[in-house]
Amino acid sequence: MDMEKPQEGGVIHIPAGTRYLAGNLKNNDLPMNCLFDKGKTGCGGTTIALDSDKNYLILSPTKNLIKNKLAQSARYKHDIFGYYDDVDYNELIEYFQITNSKGNPLKIISTYDSFEFVSKLLRSMYYDPYKNLNVLV
Repeated sequence: MDMEKPQEGGVIHIPAGTRYLAGNLKNNDLPMNCLFDKGKTGCGGTTIALDSDKNYLILSPTKNLIKNKLAQSARYKHDIFGYYDDVDYNELIEYFQITNSKGNPLKIISTYDSFEFVSKLLRSMYYDPYKNLNVLV
């Protein structure tokens, strides 16, 4: 899978009071290799990443965000997997195998602390997360 080229330099200005980023971004998708200042925008890109047809590993500072997105999973187009310290890694393997066999994009939400473990687990299944996943922090 070829990754997109990074967006050329510059700043994307999102109007104050914007509730959702999607309506203000090209193709309703996140640009590559960029930083969002959530403090300024007041909204993040998690929903965009979950609705995208691209593979995403979303890193969250808290388990509560992961649990919240899993509770809302019916609203998203794709199956979501949340990984944090008390989730059985065999469940991640099963999610990966089923999702990958169907040709659906991976949507994995992990805590920051679990990022290295999730990456190693994916590599153990001969899946390179650094080549094949977009990462949203």
